Amino acid sequence: MHKFIIGILFVFLLGCQQEETNWQGGVDQNSNGIRDDIDTWIKEKAGDSNRLKKALETLAKVNPADCEYSVKAKCLEQLSEDGIFLQIELLELQLNTSELREKFEDNLKNCPRIDDRKINYKCDL
Repeated sequence: MHKFIIGILFVFLLGCQQEETNWQGGVDQNSNGIRDDIDTWIKEKAGDSNRLKKALETLAKVNPADCEYSVKAKCLEQLSEDGIFLQIELLELQLNTSELREKFEDNLKNCPRIDDRKINYKCDL
């Protein structure tokens, strides 16, 4: 009887195992908080720049529906002339479902306006 119960528990645990997902609902095999497709995109875009890679990874972990997302994106502008374009591309990747896009658009309405021109954001990488 004891072996039977252990066998059932083992089968149950195997059946419950799923791939890791993050807030974006995508696969995150290495559990770094970034969807695998975005990980691949970051490696392509950052090239040999470790600082740009770290900045992209940091931003990729932030839910774009969070009000401070745009402030945290400032780091990209400091590290690359293409920072704003990278931010837009990343945002498009992050909001790849209608549910995520809707959540993002709804939350933007609730975020206070931030004049980020007055924010002295230091990119600590």
